[in-house]
Amino acid sequence: MSDHDQRETRHDPDVGFVRTVADDESPCDAVVQAVADATERAPESLPETLYSATSPHALEQLFRQPSERGDQTAAVVFRFCERLVTLSDEGYVVVQETAESE
Repeated sequence: MSDHDQRETRHDPDVGFVRTVADDESPCDAVVQAVADATERAPESLPETLYSATSPHALEQLFRQPSERGDQTAAVVFRFCERLVTLSDEGYVVVQETAESE
């Protein structure tokens, strides 16, 4: 799979918008881009910053440090731009609509 393919956000009607975090992409950049794609906006046009929703530093630390959890996985779920965002240490972002966004 090319880097371009990894960076695409696709819509899955059963799950929401899904983006794979590319190897050279920060988890925070992947979240912002996935939400921008899901809301059909440019990242710089989003109505709030990631800082207003969660701690980008904490996301980076959690998902960029080697896992010491063995077979356990981790995910963080938070609201951002009236969407429910799930960032998984398995390398993907899921963006779902909420009641506020419909």
